[in-house]
Amino acid sequence: ATAHNLGAGLRRKKKSVLFIDLDSQTNLSYTMDASTDGLTILDVIQDGADINEAIQHTAHGDIIPGTPGLATADNTITATGKEYRLKEALEALNTKYDYIIIDTPAQLGILTINALTAANNAVIPVQTEIYSLQGIGLLNETIDAVKKYTTPLLYVKGILTTRYNSRAVISRDMQDNITDLAKKLYTKCYTVP
Repeated sequence: ATAHNLGAGLRRKKKSVLFIDLDSQTNLSYTMDASTDGLTILDVIQDGADINEAIQHTAHGDIIPGTPGLATADNTITATGKEYRLKEALEALNTKYDYIIIDTPAQLGILTINALTAANNAVIPVQTEIYSLQGIGLLNETIDAVKKYTTPLLYVKGILTTRYNSRAVISRDMQDNITDLAKKLYTKCYTVP
């Protein structure tokens, strides 16, 4: 939902946006009415399919859809240079889009590393729950490794809390904890209105 809403907001500002669905649940593809039967992002990063041919034009914008087959990517994308597959594929698009929004899976595997390697900026969406703090810590370690080995200029724009309920004490407490953690990670926490 975060990737879709961010891209939709950019489109409203007349920016050209490409969505990429790297999540095997394919929620973004479904939301955008994209077909997961043709070429998908897995065909691009695993088999070298032409990225331009994988782009679908929907009423909601341009997207390279995901596929449930992405769930096995850690087992099938294993060759040397595997973390650069998406970045190399995106070079073929040159300056076709103002923004490319990449929806990643929750787990920290080869797909997330590909997304971070290809990205200039990252926004970390988290729920206001206790396990989010642990997840942010693990993701930060992965981001540090990606910055060290593949993308030194990767910048974390901030942490975005989702499913926030201002009436729930736990949500308010977790929002405070996430804000404190964001400061320790030298980024910001987007505030909930």
